Amino acid sequence: MVVSRKAFVIWLELLLVVGLFFSVIRLMPDSFFEREVENYCEPKAEQINALQTVKEENKSQFKTSGNNQFDQYLLTFEHCSSKDYELIVIELLYFKAIKFMTPGKPGDEKSEIDLKVVNYPSSRFQAYQLDSQLDKIVVEVRTKVSSRISFYLVNQAEFIQSNHNAVVYYAILFSAFITIAIFNSLIYFRSGDSDYAAYLPFLFLNAIFIFLSEGVYRYLNWEWFDQLGAAVTWLIAASSVFFANRFIIRFTQLDLYYPKLTLWALKVPARLCISFGVIALFHINIGLVVIQLMSLWLSIVTFPMLIPLLKKQVFSIEYVFVAWSIILLAIIARVSYGLGVSELSNLVIYGVAVASLFESLLLSLALGDKLVQFKKRETRLYERTLTDELTQLNNLRALKEEGGKVFEMSKTMNSESALAMVDIDHFKQVNDNFGHLAGDKVLQAVSMRLKHALREQDILGRYGGEEYLIIMPQTPLKDAQKIMARILNKINQQEFVIEKQLLNLTVSIGLTAITIDDNNIEESISRADRALYKAKSSGRNQIISVEN
Repeated sequence: MVVSRKAFVIWLELLLVVGLFFSVIRLMPDSFFEREVENYCEPKAEQINALQTVKEENKSQFKTSGNNQFDQYLLTFEHCSSKDYELIVIELLYFKAIKFMTPGKPGDEKSEIDLKVVNYPSSRFQAYQLDSQLDKIVVEVRTKVSSRISFYLVNQAEFIQSNHNAVVYYAILFSAFITIAIFNSLIYFRSGDSDYAAYLPFLFLNAIFIFLSEGVYRYLNWEWFDQLGAAVTWLIAASSVFFANRFIIRFTQLDLYYPKLTLWALKVPARLCISFGVIALFHINIGLVVIQLMSLWLSIVTFPMLIPLLKKQVFSIEYVFVAWSIILLAIIARVSYGLGVSELSNLVIYGVAVASLFESLLLSLALGDKLVQFKKRETRLYERTLTDELTQLNNLRALKEEGGKVFEMSKTMNSESALAMVDIDHFKQVNDNFGHLAGDKVLQAVSMRLKHALREQDILGRYGGEEYLIIMPQTPLKDAQKIMARILNKINQQEFVIEKQLLNLTVSIGLTAITIDDNNIEESISRADRALYKAKSSGRNQIISVEN
């Protein structure tokens, strides 16, 4: 099996980006303090109401019930007493309320303990000042959404530093998203490309999702938002997925290649996703499960649909393919955790945020590359409208445009330019004797010789039939006469081979100056044409020059 060079490059790019992605994830603060906090202890935890438990060796993690229900956990600190632990830290997303109570005896009413909240709220860790005299405590947690929960005892100074590092990472990610979004907005307002209309909502929603998803908004002390935080976050996540799906379909034109499949496999699930984002405002557990499943579905289904487009060489598809591969890895990790399949890890915590940043950068490159490709195509098409198809010289439209520029420049700078009309003598006989194909070859050969005889700044074009127009910017008439004499000699001295026969061709030239007395370039061309007529009527193979 032979792998094409382009396919090899694409897969190499994918491996490099995936490697970089996991390197960034690895640099993030770990979920269980293994790097940032050296001294920590996990208290013995026991659920004291009917809840789901996930147990591992030397560790207990739990899953809250959600739906605004209270869950209670009995924590025992005996094996942690030898360390100087000042805080009890609860690792939990989207909590509604947390209370601490004394254990008491079975049947006794538990009394509430007021533990001081440490004023360093984080993305996922809630810290409280620990009473050193306590050896047991009951934690009562109420959550709107079912979520993993873990408990730690830590040193306050180390925790603050760890927390600070995590916030710095999220601040960098959020700033990067906003920068990319603003940059792409400027490109959109400048280019007017409709693809950006679908891409920009995705960018800004992603930035907001990063700001909300891990509770970073708590640093602004938005207590009012805590009531809506989880539900609104997932509505924004669903909206982000919707616009990402819309952009991918529009950018890659998937609906043109697979119309029915795109409708039922992508468009309908994307609308379901955003619909359940709204439902999450009222019933977050149902909405959350559907949003995660739809996100996973859209990511998985889109990926194989992109692969055939690599062979079709759709604009910038390689950037989209690599970007979607990264986000697919992250979404699989996040959804598998949310559904209870996998444990909390850096890939789960930071994966979607970091992958979204990679995706945004790559999709921005894709859009930029597409704009460049379209610009090149437009330039090529425009150049075709200005080029004579047979001789590949400037056509009449281009000559008039360039001539107008030279005329205005000469008038502005009060300088003299020159203009010449060149006609192939007895060209009709070539067509009559050898045919029109031979005549075309003569035109092409004469065009090449004229081009080689002129200076770089001179403008040459086919005026029509066997006539050529030469514009010589900032060239006095006497200098232009020398250039025309060189052309006359070049044509006379070299024979032309047509249909295996040698032809001796000559040209007649009418030359004039472009002066400030002319009203427009057409007057100069008309004067050169009259000079050409005199050259042909008085014997051909000569230059007739007129000044005005």
